[in-house]
Amino acid sequence: MTTMATRTILLTVLLALTAACSNVSSVTRQITALPAPPDAVAERNYRVVDVDVFVPYTLRVSEAHRYYPSADIVWREDPPGDRHLQVLHIMQDAAARATGGLNGWQDVHVAIEVNRFHSVTEKALYTIGGVHSIQFLLAVYDARTGEVIEEPRLVDASLVANGGRDAVRAKWTGRTPKVRLHDHLAGVIQRELTPPYLYQAPSFADR
Repeated sequence: MTTMATRTILLTVLLALTAACSNVSSVTRQITALPAPPDAVAERNYRVVDVDVFVPYTLRVSEAHRYYPSADIVWREDPPGDRHLQVLHIMQDAAARATGGLNGWQDVHVAIEVNRFHSVTEKALYTIGGVHSIQFLLAVYDARTGEVIEEPRLVDASLVANGGRDAVRAKWTGRTPKVRLHDHLAGVIQRELTPPYLYQAPSFADR
């Protein structure tokens, strides 16, 4: 069995085991995941050689024109289409930006599995605003041996959404919800892979 095949199986097992320990609701999976061990956090010195991003097609999508549709994926900043694929591209881009500047001594692979990407609808965006509610599992393993370094843990990457006049003003200045989320997610992923005492919010992170 090849090293890559071993890694793939390892990732699948880790994510499946974590998901199996969760309760499933009609809106989103409520995953119980362990935080990263303190030693692993303190010793992070990563060079990310690869990132695998998963957006399961079991996640429910809503296109309902409501303030808060009941679904796992709500995304309106791209034209109508495959929302799972659109979310995948957003997360891949954010992960690439987040890991591009990590040049540590330990080569690692990172696995990300989205379990909620509930952005705001047009109806909410131009009135009351809301929250871009985003959650994903993140795991880190050694790129050479396949050994698990940080077991899957749940990361809450939610971001307050502009609303009404603030949303219109943000769009005028180029800070669309999609731009804000790209930047915010890159900052969150970078934070999750960096020792706390070394982490500095990247310049593109939304304040």
